[in-house]
Amino acid sequence: MKKLTQMFRKRPMILNKKGIHQKNLILLVPLLLITSIVTLLPGIDAIRASFTSEMATGVSLENYRILFRDRAIVYSLNITVLWALCNSFLSVSIGLLLAHHMVLNKDTIFSRFFRKFRKHPRKRASSRPLLYSFLLIPLGIPIYIAVPLWRAFLHGDGGLSVFSRLTGITLNLLTDPVAAFIGALIVSVWINIPLTTFVIHSHLRQVNQEMLDCARLETKSLLLVMRYIQFPLIRTSVFTMFALNFVKAFKEFTLIHLMTGGGVPLVSGITERFIIGSTTKLG
Repeated sequence: MKKLTQMFRKRPMILNKKGIHQKNLILLVPLLLITSIVTLLPGIDAIRASFTSEMATGVSLENYRILFRDRAIVYSLNITVLWALCNSFLSVSIGLLLAHHMVLNKDTIFSRFFRKFRKHPRKRASSRPLLYSFLLIPLGIPIYIAVPLWRAFLHGDGGLSVFSRLTGITLNLLTDPVAAFIGALIVSVWINIPLTTFVIHSHLRQVNQEMLDCARLETKSLLLVMRYIQFPLIRTSVFTMFALNFVKAFKEFTLIHLMTGGGVPLVSGITERFIIGSTTKLG
């Protein structure tokens, strides 16, 4: 570390892109070391343990042979992939629409919706402050508080809830696997939307305003402007958020466990190899 400090003190600041890139890589070395220690070492130890039995004796590939022979693994994997795809697609789509609205200065469907709650609905006022407030709610509530509240709203007492009284639709999250899947998906998307919206919104604000003004002179369709002008410029951030939401949803456990109480019971209770799950009805 002393040599690095002396090197940066003696060496003049390099203004070209190559020098800045090299300096940034050097500064990332401590972060990479910490990340490798925290993530790689436990992963390597888990791989090593997968080739041993409960008595820490070597069993070669027997554990993997048992794993892939279990038919419930295929069902669970199907539902997990479906869950992750639906979760990431809905989160990014809704976040993109909300971010697009917050950047625009024109009247949109969100403006007309929020105008109904204003004292003077005829006055054109920005709905962004109220929308920001709604987006901050999922970020400010811990998951151990938000999920039970949603569960009480959707499930209630044996399926008789506020949601069923408002819509006439009964959702029993403890016995119906489809209802449990949809209910947990709604809550998960609600939690993911704020961060996705803010990230996409920050990239949308960097789009050249003159380019957008020229495009709006050619067409009044905001959808066409988004499709052919804005989306190609922010495509990288959108795909990045899709990938991050997919990974987050793929390893989701806490929300689903709190929402469904451990999962909908299976027909046989457990799988052939005693791996607990709750997805065979949907597989």
